[in-house]
Amino acid sequence: MKNEEMDRVARQLKALVDPFRLHLLQILAQANETLCVSEIVQRCTLAQPAISCHLCILRDMGLVGVTKQGAYAYYSVKAETLAEVGPWQTRHR
Repeated sequence: MKNEEMDRVARQLKALVDPFRLHLLQILAQANETLCVSEIVQRCTLAQPAISCHLCILRDMGLVGVTKQGAYAYYSVKAETLAEVGPWQTRHR
């Protein structure tokens, strides 16, 4: 793995250290569809601004995708990116 790739994966893993971000990924993965922030808020205990902040971090790291439709943003898990990060969990056990 090249240094640039290792740096990217390290940043992604750092984003995943937060338990709430993992919870957001779990919600999105189980939904099997894109979810609007308001739908995510209904499934969480944090307020919308905090959820949006965590989603922004996950989006910036390439772990979730966002599609905008009018005033609404719909989020989904980027399975291909998680697959790149995921092998570290099983390879080093």
